[in-house]
Amino acid sequence: MGRKVNSLGSAQYYGPRDYDAGYGYTITSFGRVKVLEYVYDYTNLPAASANDAAVPVIPANSYIVEGYHQVIDAFTVGSTDTINFGLDQTDGTTIDVDGLDATVDLEGQSVGDWTTFNGALIGASVGANDAQVTVETSAAGAVTAGKGVIVLKYIEDYSANLG
Repeated sequence: MGRKVNSLGSAQYYGPRDYDAGYGYTITSFGRVKVLEYVYDYTNLPAASANDAAVPVIPANSYIVEGYHQVIDAFTVGSTDTINFGLDQTDGTTIDVDGLDATVDLEGQSVGDWTTFNGALIGASVGANDAQVTVETSAAGAVTAGKGVIVLKYIEDYSANLG
C-alpha cells in the first residue's frame, strides 16, 4: 500500500488497507471484496450481538465466497461434541447454525491445522439482514481450551448505495 502525505500532514492512501477495531478481528478491503479474519478463544465463542462492537458484521445481501478455520491453540472439546460454524442476524435470529461448516471435530486437529468450510452459505448470500459469525458446540460448555481464527471472504452487495 502506498501513502502520500501533503504539506498539511494529511495522508492519501493507495491500494488495499487493513483496519482492526481492536477486538480480535480485522477486515481487509479490496473494494467490495472483503476478508474477515476473526480470532477467538474458547472463553468467548463468537455469537451475534446487536450492541457489541466486538462482533464483526457482514452486511446484508453479501455473498460468501469462501471460508476457513485454523487452530491457533489446541482445542479441548467433549469426546462426542463437535463445533458448528454459522451465521446469525445481529438480533440473534439464526440464519443457519451450521451454514459455514457443520460438525467440525476441533479436538482431533493439531495447532496449525486448517478446515475449509463447505456449508450451505459458502457460495450463497447471507440474506436480507446483516449477519454475524457464530460458533456453537453440540453440548453447552463443551469447549474447555483452544483458540482459533475464522477467515471469511465475502463480496458486499453491489445494489446497496448505488444511486
